[in-house]
Amino acid sequence: FLPYLVDRGVPRETIGLYVGTIGMSASIGGSVLGGLLASRIRMERAMLIAASARILPLAGQASLTLFEHPPHEAVALLTGVEHFFAGMMTTTMLGRDADAACLAWMTSG
Repeated sequence: FLPYLVDRGVPRETIGLYVGTIGMSASIGGSVLGGLLASRIRMERAMLIAASARILPLAGQASLTLFEHPPHEAVALLTGVEHFFAGMMTTTMLGRDADAACLAWMTSG
């Protein structure tokens, strides 16, 4: 998606704002929510929820490629939402991997 924005002439400073500030802030929020979700339901279910939710903003970003000049508000919103669910998914995946490693370690002895 970033190369598309560059190709469409979106200034690098604007891309930096969307990805660096909005995206990373949203990613941290998603990570927190992913951790809370994973602590309350099965890890695999939390991963499925996060991965399924992440499809929506990715589809939205794909639809923006139909525009010669995508609306900046839509780019900012979809970037934030995509990073939010990416953070959520990353946290649940790392939690699942940690659970598997811990179980393997406990049963190896």
